[in-house]
Amino acid sequence: MSPRRQPKPLKPRDAKRLDQIEALMDRRSWDEAQQAIHAFTRKNPDVVDGWLMQIQLGDAIQQPVLVWMANRHLLTLEPHEETHRYNAVVTSLQLAMPFATWGHIKTYLERWPNGLHAPKVRAMLEFTEQTCQEMLETDEMAKDADPADMALFEESQALVSAGYIQEGLPLSLQAAKKLPHAPAPRNNISLSYAVQGKLDKAVALAQEVLAHHPLNIHARCNLAAFLVRLGRDDKARPILDALHEEAPENPDYWGKIVDAFAHAGDETGVIETFTRATHALKAAGHEDALSGIAQHLAAVAYARQGNLPEAQRLWQAARQHSPSLDLIWENMTDARRPIGEQNGAWYFAFNQWVTHQWIQRLERAFSIGVKRGDLAAKREVEKVLNAIPELAVALAILLDRGDPVGRKLALHVAAHYPLHGLREFAFGQIGTDAQRWEAARYAGEHGLIDTSKPVKLYVQGEPRELMLLGFEIHDEWPEDDLTPEIDVYMTASLEALQAGDIAGSLAEIEEGLQAIPNDKVLLNQKRIGLAQLGRAAEADELTRQVFDTHPDYLFARCAMARLLAREGSHDEAEQLIAPLLQRNRLHHAEFNAVAAAQIDIHQAAGRIDAARSWLQMWQQADPDSVPPALVQSLAEVD
Repeated sequence: MSPRRQPKPLKPRDAKRLDQIEALMDRRSWDEAQQAIHAFTRKNPDVVDGWLMQIQLGDAIQQPVLVWMANRHLLTLEPHEETHRYNAVVTSLQLAMPFATWGHIKTYLERWPNGLHAPKVRAMLEFTEQTCQEMLETDEMAKDADPADMALFEESQALVSAGYIQEGLPLSLQAAKKLPHAPAPRNNISLSYAVQGKLDKAVALAQEVLAHHPLNIHARCNLAAFLVRLGRDDKARPILDALHEEAPENPDYWGKIVDAFAHAGDETGVIETFTRATHALKAAGHEDALSGIAQHLAAVAYARQGNLPEAQRLWQAARQHSPSLDLIWENMTDARRPIGEQNGAWYFAFNQWVTHQWIQRLERAFSIGVKRGDLAAKREVEKVLNAIPELAVALAILLDRGDPVGRKLALHVAAHYPLHGLREFAFGQIGTDAQRWEAARYAGEHGLIDTSKPVKLYVQGEPRELMLLGFEIHDEWPEDDLTPEIDVYMTASLEALQAGDIAGSLAEIEEGLQAIPNDKVLLNQKRIGLAQLGRAAEADELTRQVFDTHPDYLFARCAMARLLAREGSHDEAEQLIAPLLQRNRLHHAEFNAVAAAQIDIHQAAGRIDAARSWLQMWQQADPDSVPPALVQSLAEVD
């Protein structure tokens, strides 16, 4: 227990922040509320109201660890408050911490023998005392240990298991000193190091534990997971193979083995272990003993193997065990989305794989890119990944089996760096169509895929031959193409067009050409208006005129290529388009013009599959701009 601290009064500014957190809770925005209350209590550890708010939140989402943590701090601020001590008794019992519970019970009954909750506390005493005495006689770690030291270990384990490393690591280090021959405190320390990104230290400590306790399941599972995160899968494999042979009696050990296979991305190992655990525990009369997280991990494995009905069944069961575990609901929701829009099931949230400090390093690298350009960003990202090789491993894992946030981060990095597994992800079926399309484009830019030929990508669950984009599509219109003066007329023309007034749209352009004769942007828009009014001959003549005057203007070149294709000169049309395909970046409107020209050219040459590939690329890049008639016409061609 921490030394006593003096509570501080609630400032008006802090009271307003707590009101905002309460509003989040009223809206059932649990994740946001939890992040907010943790930020508040870390900044204001001596403000009682913050911890009381955390208790309220913990009760609302049925997370006793939040209530227990809050009471742990309240006991240092208001040690003479009977309710705080009683709540510490209850939550310690809920978290299966018998020695901590026993200590709080004895303290409560010493101070408040006739207190409001004394009858309830006495009712817990006999069972708790008996449990602790049995552990002191039979448990390997508890033998010859001081009950207070066991309580210290329990508290450190509760904090580390819940992810509160900042609070849990110091207690784990204390517990390791108090219990020098026990592996459990050191296992907690190694887990803490891993969460901090100190994977080499985590591996070293796990190996140290196994040197003295070679059969310790927690240390073996931890070591396998750490090695995977370091990219040393070959070193992790023998450990995982040996874990296949384990048949522990303790349900927690079964869950730990499932967790190790999940870290390794071994769906078969997860399912086989979970199945064996279910049968073994059922035979022992403990069929409901597996945790909600173990059921979730098995559900993910089934989903990734394509067995969604079994995955949904297990997620439903997991929700009964762990109703506040957001991973379960998020995965269930994702699995119900249409094919092509599913992220694909994920075992852990992205912050299980990457630390906050690593993300900050990447953000600084990206910010340099914003200031100095893409090449600078690529250099800075590469520096970060060379300095933190385990980050590159984590990003590759997130690409393969990450949550939506983690995969988005991985793809953002992949734009600058050829992550391991990028090509495989692009050609696979995990992830949304948009994510795999993006991965394929980056793989092409890094030279991992030949973009000159069609490739087979999955679209809405079906393999399709597609051409890849060899350029980036952006929204930054060239400033010299659209001056403020031109923009006035273009805006008026487009507004008329959106209202269905094609003639009015053309009139606006004619007025613009009076003010700015021979402007390529206005002439191109006039060409479009003439075609929409059915004045094809005039439109074609203007197409030739604009191209002759502005041969390097992309829209004029694309329009001329389409005209040549219609006239049967598809070879000449291809020569016009070829330089445009060498560009690194295209505005989305420029890409639409190139795609339309390519479709016309391929159709004219009888290359219908190639035309359909460009149509599919267009649908991926800017689906709202694809003319329905074009889709229909290509669908009807044999």
